Amino acid sequence: MIVTDPAPFNDPLTVDLADAIASVADARIRFVFAVEADAPAMVVEAIEDYHAELDDRCSVPVAGTIVRGGGITVLITELEAADPVVVSTTTHRLLPDLFFSPDSDRVATRLESTTLLVHSCKSRRATLLEPIVERILFR
Repeated sequence: MIVTDPAPFNDPLTVDLADAIASVADARIRFVFAVEADAPAMVVEAIEDYHAELDDRCSVPVAGTIVRGGGITVLITELEAADPVVVSTTTHRLLPDLFFSPDSDRVATRLESTTLLVHSCKSRRATLLEPIVERILFR
């Protein structure tokens, strides 16, 4: 299973790694994205389109799930039965992380199952403002 990031879109390395693991384990991938309960139809359609693109990228069976209700708690509840959970993460930096704990960290610390945090060079935050802008635009 992959939890898609709150901001679009997953690092391709995360998707490729989950696909490789699922292929070896003869498993499937479920992409999960949490939205607010009152998310506009346009947002939901964009996520569905994105999930369809991910389906084309993977060699194993894929399903997309959109969880309504927003927030990390709803996401954690949806992920409790999954093992493993694969999540892309960003570079940790002291000042931004003091104010904005990455969702990937909160998922990993609250789940009982195996959680792989995937970090690649493409997932690095460029500035202090990036997490603030992402939070405003995608939440």
